Amino acid sequence: MDKNENQVSSVGAVCHSNASSTSSAMFEENIDLINVDLIDIVSLLWGNKYTILISTFLIVVLVALYSIYIPNVYKSDALLAPADTGDGSGIAGLAGNLGGLASFAGINISGSGDHRTRYAIEKMVSRDFIVRFIKKHQIGVDLIASKSWDKDNDRLILDSSIFNKEGNKWISKPPTDEELYKAFVDRLSVDKNSKTGYVYVSLEFYSPAHAQRWLTMLIQDINTHVREKEVLEATRSIEYLSSQLSNTSVAELRAAFYQLIEEQTKKIMLSEVREQFVFDMVDPPNTPDNKFKPRRAVMVVVAALLASILTSFGLIIFFMIKVKLTGKVRDTFR
Repeated sequence: MDKNENQVSSVGAVCHSNASSTSSAMFEENIDLINVDLIDIVSLLWGNKYTILISTFLIVVLVALYSIYIPNVYKSDALLAPADTGDGSGIAGLAGNLGGLASFAGINISGSGDHRTRYAIEKMVSRDFIVRFIKKHQIGVDLIASKSWDKDNDRLILDSSIFNKEGNKWISKPPTDEELYKAFVDRLSVDKNSKTGYVYVSLEFYSPAHAQRWLTMLIQDINTHVREKEVLEATRSIEYLSSQLSNTSVAELRAAFYQLIEEQTKKIMLSEVREQFVFDMVDPPNTPDNKFKPRRAVMVVVAALLASILTSFGLIIFFMIKVKLTGKVRDTFR
C-alpha cells in the first residue's frame, strides 16, 4: 500500500515538474515578445532605412509617371440667384377664397417662387432634360470621345478607338441615352445654399472653353424650359377659365374668373420679356485659366507618405512573425 502511494506521488511530481517547465518556457517566450519595445522597432526601421527609401522612391516615381498621363480637367462655375418674376404676390392674395377654384384650373397660388426654383434644380439634373440638352446642342461626340485638350491649338483630342473623326462615325455603336446622361451628370454639380437660397452650379471638362460654354447653355436652357412650361400652363388655364366664364352667370364666380385670368395674363407677359426666368446669373460661368485636377503634387506627397508607412508596417509585421518563430528579440531586431 505504502509502495503504491509512493509511486503515485512520484508520477505526480514528474507531471507537475513537466507542466511547470512548459509554463515557464511559454512565460519566458511571452516576456521575450513583450520586451519588443519602441527602441527595438526604431532600430529595426533604421537598419532597413534603405529598403524603405527605395520602396518609397519607386512608388513615388510610378505615381508621378501615372499622374503625367492623366489629362487636366478644368471647372467652370456660376452663382445663381432665384429670379423674382413678380407674379406671385397677386396670385397669393387670392389664396384665401380662390384656392380650390385655382387648383381646378391648374394654377399654383402658393409658394410659386420657391416651387419654381426647386423644380428647376431637379429638372436640371434629370435624365430627360440632360439627354435632350446633349442632343439639341450636338455635344455627344465631344462629351464621350474626348480624352484630352490641346492647349496650344485650343482643340479637343478625340479617342480614335471610340470615334472616327475623318469618317464622322462611331467605331462601335453610338452611346445610349443612359451613357450620355451619366457622362454629363458625373461632371455636373448643383448645390443650393439653404440659408441664402442661392444656387452654385459647376461643370468639369478637359477644355475650359467647352466647360464654360456648356454651362452657360445649360443655364439658358433651364430658364427657357421653365418659362415655356409656365406659359403653356398659363395659356391652358386661361382657356379653361374663359370656357367656365361663359358657362356661369353668378357674379361672384365671374369676378373670381376675371381675377385669375388677369393673373395668368400677367404671368405670360412677364415671361415673354424676362430671359432669366428662373435664375439670375449673379456670377456667370467663367473660363478657368488653371486646371482643377489632377493635383499632381498632392498625389506624389500622399503616395510617399503611404508608401513609407506601409513599407514600415510590413517590415514590423514580418519581423514580429520572425520573433515569434525564433523567440529571439535581440538577434532579430538588432
